[in-house]
Amino acid sequence: MKKIYISFCFLFLIQFSFSQEWAPKGAKWYYEHVNTDITKLTIIESIGDTIINEKSCKILQTKSISLAQNNYYEYHWDTGYKEKYDFLYYQNDTIFYFNYCDNEFHPLYQFNVNVGDTITVREGENLCNFGEEYSTKFKYAVDSISTIDIGENQYKLIFNTMTPDSDWGFNTSYIKEYYPIIDKIGSTYYLFGLSPTIYISDGISHLRCYKDNTIEYRYNGFSGACDSLPDLPNSFEKLQNNNDISMITNDIESSTFIKFPIQFKKYELIDVQGTVIQFGNQHKISTKDLPNGMYIIKIETVDNVILYSKILK
Repeated sequence: MKKIYISFCFLFLIQFSFSQEWAPKGAKWYYEHVNTDITKLTIIESIGDTIINEKSCKILQTKSISLAQNNYYEYHWDTGYKEKYDFLYYQNDTIFYFNYCDNEFHPLYQFNVNVGDTITVREGENLCNFGEEYSTKFKYAVDSISTIDIGENQYKLIFNTMTPDSDWGFNTSYIKEYYPIIDKIGSTYYLFGLSPTIYISDGISHLRCYKDNTIEYRYNGFSGACDSLPDLPNSFEKLQNNNDISMITNDIESSTFIKFPIQFKKYELIDVQGTVIQFGNQHKISTKDLPNGMYIIKIETVDNVILYSKILK
């Protein structure tokens, strides 16, 4: 009976390891951002394989999606914001990442751990020009271990806190453990960890979703599309649709008058290249010397609300 049990476990482990490849091509991590008017979503995608230092590793591409405006002050999503590439490989229950500072691989995650273990990702001694995420001290301690059911499979859940002397971690402090590590997925905070000491206005909040060809994980039961974004704001909606502002052209004086129902602090007249060519607080804008074309009027109200409108000459 004992021999049959061992054989069954051995076959199960073989089947599990082959069916649960770490970061297969197409795997994606989707990260929420804190409330911000700039960046809304960061996506990490496994896009292929390569060889570095004789190691076969995964190529992970990171892109942040941010709110942007063109020269006409029309909003769109900039999908190539903060693009970068990282290289990782999986071996013996450990995920190693390539550090640009010393051109070597270092352990990022160790899944075969026990409570009380401390994992050293970086000692913080190799400062370089590639940023804090490759140079600051990064250590974390295993506080407790549990499991989580995702689909039909069960995965290890590692609760952790950064050590007091660390500048980087998978949680926001060394006394809180909001974001555990999930086997085969990584940290539910951010795959590469973050600095808790520097507040970034468009900083990452937590993992929204993870998806590959065998796993789909959603943080706290997130039910929307993993890549969903809020509706784009319309810079001109308040002005054009609500008739908050109107333009009256005097052909004799070659001037445009602003008719505005409330007081405003100042205006800027902007050309299609984004250059401010006039500004002031008067209600009369001279267009006599302007070339024909489209312009944007930017208005700051007394309530510090920024409004825009298009005018044509």
